[in-house]
This record gives sequence, C-alpha cells and structure tokens, in this order.
Amino acid sequence: MSVDERLQDYVTRPLPEILSDLVQREASGILTAMGAEAHRGIVLVDGRVKAARSTLEEEKLGLFLVKKHWLDEKDRAQALLTQATADAPPLGEVLISRGFISASELEGELQDLALTIIRRAAADTSAYTEFFDEPEGIHLDTLTHLTTTQVLLNVARAFEDSEAKSRRIADRGCRVRPNGDLDKLISDLDVTPTEGFILSRANGRPRLQDLIRGASISENEAIATIYSLVIARLITIDQGDEATDHSEAEVQGEAASQWSEKQHDERTEIEHLAASAPRTDHYQAMGLPRTATDEEIIDAWTSIRQQYAISRTSEPHLGDARAWLETIQDRVQDAYQVLGDPAKRRRYDTVLARVARDRDQMDSQPKTPVVDSDARTALVEANLKRADELIRDGEIFSALQMLEQACTIEARPKTLLKLAQLQLKNPKWDTKALRTLHKALEVDPDFVDAWLELADFWLRHGNTKRRKKALEKVLSLDPKHPKANEDYAVLSGKKPLGRLRGFFRPKKQ
Repeated sequence: MSVDERLQDYVTRPLPEILSDLVQREASGILTAMGAEAHRGIVLVDGRVKAARSTLEEEKLGLFLVKKHWLDEKDRAQALLTQATADAPPLGEVLISRGFISASELEGELQDLALTIIRRAAADTSAYTEFFDEPEGIHLDTLTHLTTTQVLLNVARAFEDSEAKSRRIADRGCRVRPNGDLDKLISDLDVTPTEGFILSRANGRPRLQDLIRGASISENEAIATIYSLVIARLITIDQGDEATDHSEAEVQGEAASQWSEKQHDERTEIEHLAASAPRTDHYQAMGLPRTATDEEIIDAWTSIRQQYAISRTSEPHLGDARAWLETIQDRVQDAYQVLGDPAKRRRYDTVLARVARDRDQMDSQPKTPVVDSDARTALVEANLKRADELIRDGEIFSALQMLEQACTIEARPKTLLKLAQLQLKNPKWDTKALRTLHKALEVDPDFVDAWLELADFWLRHGNTKRRKKALEKVLSLDPKHPKANEDYAVLSGKKPLGRLRGFFRPKKQ
C-alpha cells in the first residue's frame, strides 16, 4: 500500500483538542500549526496559554499596528531600524517612547494580535500541528488579562469543521455536567448567550441528546456550542453512569490478581507510552531514526496500529486502557501524517533542525553558577533590608536597584509588589511596573494585594473593564474584602447570576 493510500485512512486531530489536552497536562512549550500560508505558534507555560507568534508579516506587531492605524508604513520602517542589534529594546517599547501608542493601549493590541494568531491557527485547514518543548521565560506574556479557559473558548469557536465537532461528541446517550459553580463560570468568562444557556441546562446532568433537542437552536449550532464548552473544559461528557463505572472498576481490581507478569509489564508499558506521547517528536513516537526510509515508516505505522489497537480493550488486562490506547493511536497517526508525506517530512525536518540549532545556541551560553539556597536567601534578605533603609532616606533610585537585584535572585510576590509600587512613583516607569505586577501574579496567582494594586493601576489609566476584572479576582479570593467590595460596588451592583439572567430576560416590545 502506498503512502497516499495509507493517508486516506487517517483523520487529523483538531488543534482545539490538542491544545485542550496540553492545557490539562500542564505542558510547557509551543504548539505549532504549520500551514501553507504561515507557521503559527501558541506558547504554553505550565498549561497556561501565554502568547502566540506567526511567521506571517501581517501577523507581526509592526504591520498589525499599521493596519489598526496606530502608525503608518514609514513610521514602522523607522522603528524597525532600531531592532538591528541584539540588545535593542522591544518594538513596543520603541513605539511607546516615540509617542505612537501608550503602554496600556499597546498591551491591548498585543492581546488582540495574539488572539488573532490563535484563531487563525485553529481555522487553518491546511495546517498540521506539532508540539515542541522549549525553555521557559523566553517569550513575552501577551495574554495577561485573558484566562486560558477564555482562550480555549476562542480557539473552539474559530474551528469550523462541523464533522470533527460531531465526532468529538458522538455518543448522544452520555450525560453532561458543568465543571464548577455556574455563577462563577458565568461571571468569570465572556460567554455567548447560547453558551450561557447550555451551561445553565447542563446543571441538571442531562443526556447529550436531550440537551441538543432542548436548546431551541439548530442541531449544528448546539453541537458547536457544546464542543466549545467541552474544549474549554467548562462541561464534561461522562462516558458512563457512575454506578456502572464503579462496578467495572471493582471487577478490574479483582481480575488484576490473575494477570501474568507479562500482562502487568505490558500494561505498565502502555501507560508509560501514553503519558510520554505529548513530549515526543514524530520520529520518537514511531520508534524510528531520522534516517528511516518510506517503507520503514509505513511498517512502523502499521505495526503500532496493530500492537496498540483499540480493540485490545477486550483483553482482560487492558479492559480500562481505552484512553491510553487512543492517546498512542492519535500520536502515531499525527506522526504518520507528516512523515508519510515527503513534502511535509522535509518541512518538518527543517523545523527540527532549527529547534536543535536554537537549543545548541542556548546551551552554549554561560550558565549561571549554582548558589547555595541558604546563601541566596541571606543575600535577598540583606537586599530587602537595605532597600527599606534607602526608602526611608528618600533614595528611591538606589532602593529600586536593590529590589531589582533581590527579585532577580528570588522572585517573591511581596518583593515584586514593593518593587512595582516604587516604579509607579515615576509615570515613565508605568510599563515596567505593570510587568512587575504581572510577574508577581505569575508567581502567585492568588496574591490579593497584587490584584488590588493592578485594579488601582487600571483606575489611574481609565480602563474600567480591566479594573473590574482585577476587582472580581480579588472578590473571588476574598469575598469580604472591604476595599474591593467598596470599589466594585461603584462599578457594578449586579450579582453574578444577574448576567446570566440578562441573557434570557424578555425584551420589551
């Protein structure tokens, strides 16, 4: 059988589903959608979507801002000239310093650009996807004020393959349930009226077929909405009744004592392969060297499909291994789609070579010497003490230097907040202060004082929407916080459910 004939038997896993799985596994790296028009990358750090990048010129900051009328082509060209050296400031900082755009406006445009890239990656039917592990801390966070759950909703909405959506929720007899408190889901996210309605109906744990019929919209629209909520993990489709699942687990446990040593070893191997699947490149997934011939690729693909076939769940020791087998099958199919096509394989080899070259360059950089943890802590404490003395003496600039050094050695949330508060004393340092606050919240997402400072930051910059989001985060962490409650009451007197009710309240004629 030829490569082309084998490819006809293959169905690509949609990008939204791959991204959702990576988020759940708390992966770090770049999910790359390699299409005919562009290569687009979605950056993840510990399962959080942080940024996006593209090889397409119109999806880079300069031309994106030209099209949004922040600057003209001549201004863009002059600004790009400053990027010629390795130590040049980011283009955004150059544009801010020259008065083309403010820091808060740039932040909004960076987020809009990242979302545009992510949506187009999901909508690109010509693209195939690959996940690359990359070192952390090398990408600018451009989605600071958008949760990963919200990003997943946007990705699923942009994906237009109705057949793939139907396949994902094929068993209409399964029950559906929401993942979390309904009020919180509605208040924390920007959901559509249809999504809000489906979420409210899922509270009763209905069967999929009943949820679709009762949605009062077309079946395709209902399926698309449910798909988006599943990808964002706002709802879960249960594959069986709890009582049945429990009974099967008991039977499986009793049978395990009768498995042979070979069966136990094979089960362990399959579990390991499924767990490591997202971290392997295409060659590793198929157990092949990069010099493998076309025939070797076909043979490996055929062998793995047979060895880890879904039908093997009928064997006693693999009765509950369906999810593992599906993961292995999906991974090897992804690999075969690329390696089984000569043109795609050449492009993929080029990408692998570039990644390897970048890693070698990073490995060749001087390494930071390892410092004893006690000595590091003592140095941080000394810097903090000295910074406090300098602040009392009015030596703000020197205090800033001491705090920056302390944060470089050890990123403590309270120290980062103190640094941001000092930076905010100079309006020219607003961009630095905002980055420092974001860093504090990256280290501790539940740091109430940093969220309050962020809310005050957006108050000073006149951004009501972002101030409200920050205050809502404070109240979700500390519902009785006096300042947050007082400030939030000024902005909105609605309770969380008020927004949901507003979706379905009859309009006046």
